[in-house]
Amino acid sequence: MFYSTDNGALSHVNCDPQANTDVSGIGVRTSLYLQALLSILLSLGETTSSSIIGTNVALQVTTLSLILAAYFDPDVDVPHTIMVTHYVMMMSMSRVTASDLAFHYLRTKDGLHGVTVLWLMDLVFRPMLLVFNLAVWVRIRELQRQAALCDNGSGKWIFFGHVKEISIADSASQFAFASVILDVIWEVVMVIAGITRRWVLMKSSRLAMAKQSGFDPRIWWLRKACKKLLYLANFSLGPFRDWDLFCSVLSKLSLVFKAFIYAYTVWTVESMVKVNDLVTDEGRWSFGQIFATASMLGSAFLFLLRCAKFIKKHSIILKVRY
Repeated sequence: MFYSTDNGALSHVNCDPQANTDVSGIGVRTSLYLQALLSILLSLGETTSSSIIGTNVALQVTTLSLILAAYFDPDVDVPHTIMVTHYVMMMSMSRVTASDLAFHYLRTKDGLHGVTVLWLMDLVFRPMLLVFNLAVWVRIRELQRQAALCDNGSGKWIFFGHVKEISIADSASQFAFASVILDVIWEVVMVIAGITRRWVLMKSSRLAMAKQSGFDPRIWWLRKACKKLLYLANFSLGPFRDWDLFCSVLSKLSLVFKAFIYAYTVWTVESMVKVNDLVTDEGRWSFGQIFATASMLGSAFLFLLRCAKFIKKHSIILKVRY
């Protein structure tokens, strides 16, 4: 990591930003952007459990490799570590979740199998991401309280287009730290919501429980509460009346949020490369660039398979019609 400790306190920080092809190299950046974009596209339309599992496996492996690379690299600096937190958040937001899937698919055997595997994968990988992000910002906040560790600063980061000195505490770093804590709370809420939902559905038939257990429990409870409030207020239930329409609205909102996170990450990382002057020797391909490219090609292969199935299906329909 970018720091070393003595009895739990910061004793040394890599203050001077240096080019790192495994994080800020053009090969790594381009591959990560393309993989996240392909994953978002793969979450749209008809899908299968093998497709969504394959998509998330590629993303989770890339995420884990980025976290391990940043954590065990003693020479990585603070700006590059912050870039890694942006990468892993982009990858996490680009993954396929139950909120992206139609409710009629969630009720199928294939859909239930898919979201069950995704839930188990998130149970392993999401805590790692959250702990990593939290550890990074805890240490950055500690660095900001010990300005003597980096007399000339420790590099710059970007917050919604504004250039910020990393070693100086301000509202932007406070917001980043708070957002990480809220993300942890959001995941804890999901676990609690899942346990309580199962308790509520305990008296239901096994089929009825299966039909709703794949859906995000936090949204399940939100929909249940909104439906009850609207009914008591004598308002139209609208999309809260049936699950299919509700899931359709939710998937569109999820897509908008993914697009925002993706665009913000690309913009922010590219800006950080520029303001920190992280020009690298792109003629030498490092292991990080090769691994990122290979992982992206895995997502590209799944995307091409989806396209091939789509073309085959619609060519058969055209032949039947004409």
